[in-house]
Amino acid sequence: MTRLATVWVVALLVSAGTAAAQAAVTPADTLAEIRIHGNHTTPDEEVVRLAGLTIGQPVDDAAIEAAATRLRKSKRFEEVEIRKRYRSLEPGGDVALVIVVREHPLPDEAMPGPAALKPFRHLWASGMFLPILSYSDGYGFTYGARFSFVDTLGRGSRISVPLSWGGTKRAAVELERTLSRGPFDRIFGGAAVSERTNPFYELDEDRRDVWVEASRQLPVHMRAAGHAGYGFVTFGALEEHVVTYGADLSVDTRMDPVFPRNAVFASVGWERLDPTQSAAVNRFKADARAYRGLVGQSVLSLRVQYAGADGAQPSYARNLLGGASNLRGYEAGSYSGDNLLGATIEIRIPITSPMGIARAGVSVFGDTGTVWDHGQKLSESNFRAGGGAGVFLLASLFQMSLDVGFREGGGARVHFTTGLQF
Repeated sequence: MTRLATVWVVALLVSAGTAAAQAAVTPADTLAEIRIHGNHTTPDEEVVRLAGLTIGQPVDDAAIEAAATRLRKSKRFEEVEIRKRYRSLEPGGDVALVIVVREHPLPDEAMPGPAALKPFRHLWASGMFLPILSYSDGYGFTYGARFSFVDTLGRGSRISVPLSWGGTKRAAVELERTLSRGPFDRIFGGAAVSERTNPFYELDEDRRDVWVEASRQLPVHMRAAGHAGYGFVTFGALEEHVVTYGADLSVDTRMDPVFPRNAVFASVGWERLDPTQSAAVNRFKADARAYRGLVGQSVLSLRVQYAGADGAQPSYARNLLGGASNLRGYEAGSYSGDNLLGATIEIRIPITSPMGIARAGVSVFGDTGTVWDHGQKLSESNFRAGGGAGVFLLASLFQMSLDVGFREGGGARVHFTTGLQF
């Protein structure tokens, strides 16, 4: 199995180099569709009129920039972005333009009602509601709601309050702020109370956490981030305070993270885990993914992932192998270890139009992976493998996949999850 993992790593690197070298050629295009996102007061028809766009007109970069300029000059919007999407898999021909706008917030004095209630009306007007419904292999269904309030702490800010029950019970207050100046362009932090059951140990993990993360976009699709946190963990009879801090670096060329094509994603990270009862450890992770378009809409997807530590990790922090996340055909959380190495190869074949509201398709996959403890050698660990096929449905608000995995030595398992795993 070690040889199989090596072959997949080589295939991943070759595919990543091929995808990164792709270049786009755009012949004459015709506007076939206009979509509007982000407007809450200005009707779609008015946005199109202000942009000066007409279905059937020729579209090039100059026309798109001119439309964006007209929208900005209307003084209706704080931010304007126009994205160009082809209606076929190849450049040229019919295109759709997605106009993303951010309207100016309505001043308190312009809102109706008594003056004392206007700040609360402004807060209510900035609020958004999004349901939470997900299923994670090994943890079950999680359901609830997320309430968000935008620009309440200034332009580019957001306060979110997610409340969930089921597989992951969680209540949190999260604050996010985008910045135009300084060393960081995004700050994210919050406080949360959560509980879920570890599928390997079959013990409840209760956490009380506060954290902060700061990041910055770098050239060549790169982003750097640093984080720090403090928590209190209860795991069976173990109770301890935990301090964490670390840094991450990632590169991401995916234009469509939901269903990537001809793109790469890679990240590396380090984290210091310093608990009061267990020994402190340095944790390391690496994740490399490549997506290469094949015939028609089909995509070859490859992934290699590593997570490890320089010492024995607390039981609640150990890596789990098995299930939809890394080794299909096996029960979620079948194996546990201080270190994990896994690889996946998957061919995804959509059977619906790429311009449809939802995208459905079939997939064929193969997984392999292993875990080992601190002090043990990778060569002494046992690689396990699984393979099979499945179906997926990807929509804007709900995504799901259903896979049937067969494990080596015999036996099969059905895995249902919401969304593709990578």
